[in-house]
Amino acid sequence: MRFDEYVRLDGLGLAEAVRRGEVTPAELAALARGAIAHDPLHLNAVIADLAPRARAQLAHGVAMGGPFPGVPFLIKDLVTPMAGVPATAGSRSCKDYVPVADAPIVARWEAAGLVLLGKTNTPEFGLLPVTAPVLFGPTRNPWRPTLNTGGSSGGSAAAVAAGWVPLAYGNDGGGSIRIPASLCGLFGFKPSVGRNAWENLEEIWNGAVTSSALTRSVRDAAAYLDWIAGSTPGYDAADPPAGSLLAASRRAPPRLRVALSLDAGALMPVSAEARAAALAMAERLRGLGHEVVEAAPAIDWLRLFRGFSAVVCAYTREDARRVATLTGVPLEQLDLELATRYLVASGLAIDARRRALADAAWAEARRAMADFHARYPVWLTPVAAFDCLNHDAYQLRPLEALFARVALALGIAPLLYRDALVDHAVRRELGRIPFTPIANITGAPSMSVPGYRTPDGLPVGALLGAAPGEDALLFSLAGELEAAAPWRDSYPFLQDHGND
Repeated sequence: MRFDEYVRLDGLGLAEAVRRGEVTPAELAALARGAIAHDPLHLNAVIADLAPRARAQLAHGVAMGGPFPGVPFLIKDLVTPMAGVPATAGSRSCKDYVPVADAPIVARWEAAGLVLLGKTNTPEFGLLPVTAPVLFGPTRNPWRPTLNTGGSSGGSAAAVAAGWVPLAYGNDGGGSIRIPASLCGLFGFKPSVGRNAWENLEEIWNGAVTSSALTRSVRDAAAYLDWIAGSTPGYDAADPPAGSLLAASRRAPPRLRVALSLDAGALMPVSAEARAAALAMAERLRGLGHEVVEAAPAIDWLRLFRGFSAVVCAYTREDARRVATLTGVPLEQLDLELATRYLVASGLAIDARRRALADAAWAEARRAMADFHARYPVWLTPVAAFDCLNHDAYQLRPLEALFARVALALGIAPLLYRDALVDHAVRRELGRIPFTPIANITGAPSMSVPGYRTPDGLPVGALLGAAPGEDALLFSLAGELEAAAPWRDSYPFLQDHGND
């Protein structure tokens, strides 16, 4: 198989080629490894090579009973420990930490037939929607390397968008799959809470975190989630969902009433191109016979995101404590980026009162969204307030950095955790991504769907969400959208590489 043939097939297509004997898993691995090594755009997407593990997999023989026998796969370097492989979480504090055991999901990947080739770049602790950790540097967008992929699953998104692998692992606590999917022209699905609990992710951030795969096709994402559904002993999960998401992606959805929202409480203006992507999706939905009306849920966005910020600060401090325990380095001496150090210190300010206020805001949002989805089964918004990101988009400004250093040096960061300062930070930071965290807070499914291009050719996704448990409904809609306006043959690498 030539590389131009390899990149035109999705994961299920490559798996069928393996089953038919048209290509071997070793040949597919060689094609993927060659592309990763070549990297003429210097994407900086893969930060760890799993060659010994891949060779052992191939020598033993890949599992043929799963959906992806022999298909190359990459893994975001966050909350996915693998025995003998550094688990950095994008942080200098973890650069020398090497786990001694695999996460339970690793065996599930191998049982699917996936060949594990490497780990991908992520911001420190997955905290930012831009992938530019100090440890490894920024991951560049294959569509335009001067721009970032978004985050926190930015390395995985770049690798799939570049054609290196057809799918790659990502996780999502506030948009970390859907934001890079939007900026890289991929399909990014965040499943309902409880659908897959192989990693215990849902114990993080008050149950906001879950995982999936970034893909170029809808059916790859569906087949992946079908395989991953369920849990291992000791992991809390909902009952396995009835029916197959892959089957759902192949059947037409009912005629849907879709709510379109183009802003979220005016925390920050939404860019013209992000709005255009949502409006273009609205027209596609109308063309397919769905009703689209402008409506928004009754949510106090500032109060909700103030609570979200409190949860993130509290859990970031706990993350740092775990790192200190794992590495044997005292918490105060961990080599953390400045913004992370400030979050860790601010975690001390999250007392019982602030946690109770956060919990109340989350509960109110869940009730508001339940009422909203009773009237509108699907919610359409921009993915983010921006349509592209520079590598330094989330760097602290000089005065902010000075303020943080002084507060940390004086030990007063917790004392400065006051509503006025928190609200300023929420407006500036979460105001850029007001739409994606709602699904994390409510446990609902949500997806970034490609299809729109800016006048200068950059992809921008649109965000579609549904009520908790309605994953199959979204996959039916995604399959319909993909069939009506396919996007899989539009990636730059399909036009540029010829038959090399």
